[in-house]
Amino acid sequence: MKKIIAFLLALTCTFALVACLGNTDTCTEHVDENFDGVCDKCGAKVENQDAQTQAFAAFAAAIANTNPSQQNIEVKVETDIGELNGSFAVTYNADGSATIEYSYEQFNELPADEAKTVVTGTVTRAADGAYSGAITGTVGTSATEIQLNLAAVKSSCVIEDEFLSVTVPAASNAAVFGVDLQADVTLAVIRSGDKIANYSLTYTSAYGQVTIRCTYQ
Repeated sequence: MKKIIAFLLALTCTFALVACLGNTDTCTEHVDENFDGVCDKCGAKVENQDAQTQAFAAFAAAIANTNPSQQNIEVKVETDIGELNGSFAVTYNADGSATIEYSYEQFNELPADEAKTVVTGTVTRAADGAYSGAITGTVGTSATEIQLNLAAVKSSCVIEDEFLSVTVPAASNAAVFGVDLQADVTLAVIRSGDKIANYSLTYTSAYGQVTIRCTYQ
């Protein structure tokens, strides 16, 4: 009888232990896609992140924290007949709209001439995304639409202090930049504390080598 009672007590303790383990609020492999230090599956705090994950999380947080009053964007295209240059100064307004002042140089139609025409203008982007002004949102303004979402490429990033570089394959353009540049893109990001200072994109287009550089203010 004593053996039976002892066996039942041991079995009860075993079930209690299993129940305790089953009620834990942690998981064996924490998933932190948002890089906020909290497991997306169980809600527990993610501890002991490796150095690469911590470094990447700092950049992801800086991108989320960056809310510039102005962006200065430079675009350079190296073509067979010379270099084309353009710039955008994007000022964000309190009502959610943005004012874009732009200028760019374009070659005349005859390549042998190589004379350049300077084009300038101002465009307003309303809060709903509609454009008005000298050009439309589909002509020459893709550089102002670029966003940075590094979640899809975090495993291949090279990070040194406040500098991050990564090659974004063409298939990931839309997910990472919000626009499809239809090419493998070299992305470099410079962080200044908890904000992004600037970034640059380099890729090969049908027109030649393209470099887009954005500085936040």
